[in-house]
Amino acid sequence: MAEIKEIRWATPEWVDFTDKDGSGLYSQIVEYVAMDAGIKVIREDVPWERALDMVRNSQADMTGGEPPSDLYYQSKTPIVKNVESVLVRRGLVTDWHGVDTLKELRGVSYLGYDVFIDGENLINLVSLMGVQDREAAITMVFQGRADYFIDNNGQMMEVYERLQGTFDPEEFQIFTLTESLLYMCFPKTERGREIRDLFDRGMKKMYDERREELRAMYRSIGAGFPDHQFD
Repeated sequence: MAEIKEIRWATPEWVDFTDKDGSGLYSQIVEYVAMDAGIKVIREDVPWERALDMVRNSQADMTGGEPPSDLYYQSKTPIVKNVESVLVRRGLVTDWHGVDTLKELRGVSYLGYDVFIDGENLINLVSLMGVQDREAAITMVFQGRADYFIDNNGQMMEVYERLQGTFDPEEFQIFTLTESLLYMCFPKTERGREIRDLFDRGMKKMYDERREELRAMYRSIGAGFPDHQFD
């Protein structure tokens, strides 16, 4: 097979993960792996479903992260431990039973929020309004105009902590909705497998040589550091 000199990375821009300025967690990991292998990364910013479709159809070499799937070759180790959380007005929930607890409540999230519970999109399971940005969404709960706010835990806590002083934290509770390990995805082709293996080698080297720095990167944005295990 021809030498791989560049890879096409399809991804949305996610704050703290794939920031266009290269400061996001995924961006820094991809840059390290590519530089170590002497490969150029061509980034294409597209919506999430489009990114997945491009990888499935070999129009892009990589995207992520995604739960385990047979539709792609995936990295040997997860790139992040994903935690989805729910902030609820205190008193509305006495016993937490996951998504079933939310079915009679009015929820809010940022516009475009997407998470699956046991293979079912959350928006099909609960009453969930999409709002333009996270701060506006969580403020609706603070003001009593919604019962709960749901989001990725790290991004929720960033907004929650930024708004400290504008609400009484004793009036709210935070529950874990779901936890999952997310992996980088590659096309199910010979080239895709080779790029997957290249990514795995780079991740192992980064983990071996810069483990504490890597942990600090995850910790700084409230992301779950996955349990990396290599043979």
